[in-house]
Amino acid sequence: MNVLFVFHDSNFYSGGSRSLYDVLKELAKRDENKLTAMLPKRGEDTISPRLRELGVAVVFCDYYNISYEINEGLLKHAVYFPIRIWNLYKTMINTRREAAKLEAPDVVYSNTSVVINGAILKRRNSAMKHIWHIREFCEEDHKLNIIFGRRLYYRLLNRYTDDVIYISDALKEKYAPFINRPETYTIYDDVSPEYYQKITREYRAGTQMRILMAGMVSEGKGQLQALQGILEAKRLGCDVMIFFAGRQVDKKYMKRIETFIKDNEMEEMVSFLGLVKDMNSLRKEMDFGLVASGSEAFGRITIEGMLSGLCMIGADAAGTSELIEDKKTGRLYKSGDASSLGSILSELSRNEDNIVNRMKAEGQAYAMDFTKGKCAERIQELIDSRR
Repeated sequence: MNVLFVFHDSNFYSGGSRSLYDVLKELAKRDENKLTAMLPKRGEDTISPRLRELGVAVVFCDYYNISYEINEGLLKHAVYFPIRIWNLYKTMINTRREAAKLEAPDVVYSNTSVVINGAILKRRNSAMKHIWHIREFCEEDHKLNIIFGRRLYYRLLNRYTDDVIYISDALKEKYAPFINRPETYTIYDDVSPEYYQKITREYRAGTQMRILMAGMVSEGKGQLQALQGILEAKRLGCDVMIFFAGRQVDKKYMKRIETFIKDNEMEEMVSFLGLVKDMNSLRKEMDFGLVASGSEAFGRITIEGMLSGLCMIGADAAGTSELIEDKKTGRLYKSGDASSLGSILSELSRNEDNIVNRMKAEGQAYAMDFTKGKCAERIQELIDSRR
C-alpha cells in the first residue's frame, strides 16, 4: 500500500509531528507499506533525517497551514488576508505538482486539522482514500482560527475525507456535530517507550515540591494560571519550585507572566528553561508534572510525565481528564481555579499515606499501555481497508 503522510511542520519536537513519527516508526516495520512523508519547506527541519532512517521517503513542498492567530487584531488580519488567500492558492498548485512526481498514493493521511493537502488530492482522485487526523481544538487551545471560516472548512472535510481520527473524546465532542459523511474514530496517541524511566526519586513530606510544566509558553497552555496556583500553595505554607520547559511563542503573554512573577516576588520560585531536547534527564530531577491547559486535546506531556515517574497534576477538562484518574494515577483540580490548584499542591506536600509515590507508580503502570503501538495498529487497519 502506497501511503502519503502530510505533516503540518518539520519540527521533530512539536507534539503533532512527534506523534506521527511514533506511528511511522511502527508502520515502517511492515514490508507491505510504501511510505512517503510530505514536509513544508519553511521552518526548522529536524524530522526528515529521522524519517529517512526509518525508510520513509521524504518530499518537500511549498505549502501553508490554513490557520491564523485569533488575537492578531483586525488591521493585521485585513492586511494579511489577501496574502493568505494567495498562499492557499499556492498550496493547491504546489501540492498537485509535487504529488504528480510521485507514484499515485492509495491513501493520503493529513496530520492535524490545519493542512488541506489531503483534501486537495482527494478532490483530484476520488478513488484515493483520505484519512484526516484531527489533533487540536484550534480556537480553544492554540488560539487559532481557519482562514476561510469554519463553515467552508467542514464542507471541505465532509466532501473530501473518508475517515476522521480524533485524539480524544473531548475533541470528538467539538467536531462530531459538524461531520456527517466520513467515518470517525477516537484513537489515543502512541507515546514512545523511550520516555519510560525506572522510578528512583521518592517524594518526602515537607520537602521542596519540584514541579515541571512542559510545552510551549502560550496562553492556551495556562502558565499564568499555574503560577497563580503556585502562589496560593506558597501562602498555604508549601515550598514550591516550578520549571517551565518550552519555547516562548507569545511575547505579550510572556510579558504578563514576567510582571506577575515580579509583582509577587516569585523570582526564586520560577525557572524558564526554553526548549529542552533531553526531557528524560530533566524529569529525573522532578517530583511532579503539571498540565494547566483547560483545552488539552490529548496530552502527550501527561503520558510522558507518567512514564518518567512524575506525579501528574492536571486541569479537570478536555483530554487531560480522560488520562488522569483522580487520586489514583494523579490529581485533577478545577480547571481555571488557582485556589483549587493551590489546595491540591498543599495536600500533596503533606504526602499522607505516601500517596504521591503511590500515584507515581500507578500512573507509570497506566501509561505503559500507550507504548504498545495501538494507535499505529488502528491506523494500519484504516489504511488496509482501502484494499
